Amino acid sequence: MTIKVCNMPNMMKDLGLHEWFLEKIKDVNHSLLVSFVANNPNAVRDKGYLSFLKTIQVSKTRTHSMSKLNFWHAIGFGENALAMNIFSCMHGISNELHERFDCVLHLRIEFSKVCKIIITHPKILSQNPKSL
Repeated sequence: MTIKVCNMPNMMKDLGLHEWFLEKIKDVNHSLLVSFVANNPNAVRDKGYLSFLKTIQVSKTRTHSMSKLNFWHAIGFGENALAMNIFSCMHGISNELHERFDCVLHLRIEFSKVCKIIITHPKILSQNPKSL
């Protein structure tokens, strides 16, 4: 699985490890970030992810799909086939998905649990915010 440093905070939040990671960094263990980058400079992407990405890039709706994919990565999901399978179940533009995601978070459900809900029931983000 490929995780970019820019979405690492949300990935850690997604896994429920953000507090642990913050404590480690506060304890002057800055090498965690360095080792993360150093160990993954040329990480090989998942073949399923690359295949799906190529399909998006040649589609008529590539701008819409890439925006949706960027939202997906921004909330902490990696560049892998599992993420793409879940991505394909979501309907709506990135702004709508973001609004729906925030709506679920406002129900006081932990970020990591919202991500687990999305993994098991990806169509939850296809619901109207009022229904949520």
